[in-house]
Amino acid sequence: MAVPLRPAPGAVSGGAGAPPVGKLDAIQLLRALAACVVVLGHVMGTAARLQAPGGAFVRPSIATGAGVDLFFLISGFIMVVSSRRMFGAPDGPRDFLLRRLVRIVPLYWGVTTLALLLAFAGNHQALPRGVAILASYAFIPFDTTGRGDGFAFPIVDLGWTLNYEMLFYVLFAAGIRAGRERCIMIVTAALIALVALGTLWQPAPVAVRFWTQPIMFEFAAGMWLALLLVRGQLRLPPAVRIVLLVAGLAALAWNPLPALHQPTTLNGFVRLLGWGVPAAALLLAAIGGPLPVRSRVGRAVVLVGDASYALYLVHPFWLLVVDRAHGHGVALLGNAYAAIAIGWVGAILVAIAVHLALERPLTRGLTRLLQRGGAPIHAVPLVDAREGNAA
Repeated sequence: MAVPLRPAPGAVSGGAGAPPVGKLDAIQLLRALAACVVVLGHVMGTAARLQAPGGAFVRPSIATGAGVDLFFLISGFIMVVSSRRMFGAPDGPRDFLLRRLVRIVPLYWGVTTLALLLAFAGNHQALPRGVAILASYAFIPFDTTGRGDGFAFPIVDLGWTLNYEMLFYVLFAAGIRAGRERCIMIVTAALIALVALGTLWQPAPVAVRFWTQPIMFEFAAGMWLALLLVRGQLRLPPAVRIVLLVAGLAALAWNPLPALHQPTTLNGFVRLLGWGVPAAALLLAAIGGPLPVRSRVGRAVVLVGDASYALYLVHPFWLLVVDRAHGHGVALLGNAYAAIAIGWVGAILVAIAVHLALERPLTRGLTRLLQRGGAPIHAVPLVDAREGNAA
């Protein structure tokens, strides 16, 4: 999710049809926002549970889960922007999938393995079935928790979003040789067909029910917005961008649709309307014109955006530490507001550390290993020689 996209120092743009540096940094700001609000929702849930009996904190109904919808929109947008040299290339599909696998798989497999080790250490009787373990590693939807409602959580439950991401990547890779515009049309048509299949096939297997939800249209929306941008057709007046920003934030803060106030929100048209549309407004506000982010604060937030994938996957383990600390008598954590501050800020700091010390070096190392092994990535290098960042 969190892919460093800024060109090497001194570069003005990433080539023909590429958005300028400021817009790519703006995307990282949105990544930071998306990850931080998802984490905030989980932190507030933990704090409400840990507070002393009779505590005053009541979790607000703001749409923190909409950070996922923003992630999906950004993912569709970034795939179009970052793949510009792979469109129409004979090795484009392999290049694209290698880049995605190197970027996504190692950290997710790592946290999945850690979750299994913790489960075994705590109570090995609670370990999931072998088929659930295999499905989690393979990004295949499986009802690990036995919900029975089509919302298939893997072992690390946050990985449900990656099951959507991986299907999107496969569809995108299938169309990439057709060129940019045709690829976008092919993927969009495939997503429409999938949602139609889910509507007609009732009852359907778990994976079919999961992968045919309308939330998949958010990837398509991100792709089409990227196409408008690289064509130079997306220039919005400042007043329009402000209206989009305020309206998007207000809609998510108000969160008026009752169906979106559930502990687990299913991924149908209600979510698309209540969270997807406001998230699209935020994306439009960010990419519709210049957004200066070169201040120290801006650079710090961009760093959080760079670490947003780690933040998304690692923060439950930090909240587990907070929970254990409370259980061992850290009285401060009985105050919900203190627990929110410690949980939220601590999760961000831990994620940055994981990103800098583990995620980034691992991505670079695997990328170079693939290149030395002759992987078909020469037309579109995975590592910029001047910057060393994974694309």
